[in-house]
Amino acid sequence: MDPSSGAIRETGSVGIRDYFVVTDVVVLEQMVRHYLQALGKLDLETCISYYADNAVIHFMTGEYTGKDEITAWHRERFENELRAESIERIQGNGNQVNAEMIVSSRRLRKWRINKVRGRGTFLFDEQDKIKDVRFSLITPSFTGSGHSKEQSRT
Repeated sequence: MDPSSGAIRETGSVGIRDYFVVTDVVVLEQMVRHYLQALGKLDLETCISYYADNAVIHFMTGEYTGKDEITAWHRERFENELRAESIERIQGNGNQVNAEMIVSSRRLRKWRINKVRGRGTFLFDEQDKIKDVRFSLITPSFTGSGHSKEQSRT
């Protein structure tokens, strides 16, 4: 990404530090995309490689800490055929990346729910490893406002 291209900021000058910060965010966003692709391919080794040794996954009512629990979490998701069908939006800010996606799984289909909207909020450490991720559902608002309401069971 060339800082003079205008892709980093719409107006104003771009300092070298701004360029590297934005580039780092783009790299983290791409890492989340690759992680979600590996999740869809049931590629355990690649998925686990994105996590720090002491990372935490917050999913529904559970919390999974460390590589052993995170590996077990992935195995359970693979058994239930969890898939990120599509990524609707992905946006980073600093060391955090938010991804909104359409998700399906065998367990959801048992409940006669084909797909749901979900959000993953990924926090990265200094070595660009996931140190914390929170997966939650995005449910439609029933207030008529047209806005979505995030619902997390953690």
